[in-house]
Amino acid sequence: MAYRPLSERLDFFGITPNDTAHKGVSRAIDRRIERALDEFYAELKSREELMSMFSSPEAIDRARGAQAKHWKGAFRDGITESFRNRA
Repeated sequence: MAYRPLSERLDFFGITPNDTAHKGVSRAIDRRIERALDEFYAELKSREELMSMFSSPEAIDRARGAQAKHWKGAFRDGITESFRNRA
């Protein structure tokens, strides 16, 4: 995929980097992220073809933690270059 400036991508989706609506989404994510990730990783663990992507239970824990940080940060801090680089 060709590199596009973040502002151009956000404009395409009608998103502003620090939209005030993000704060409400951030609170909802904080309340629900742990349960959502529990369910996601329970499903992942039930599928051998997906489990083969992880070298150990610790690798799964790291991925889970990174996902939580990613989604919390996206809506707490806004969609920024820092967010884009983590994605």
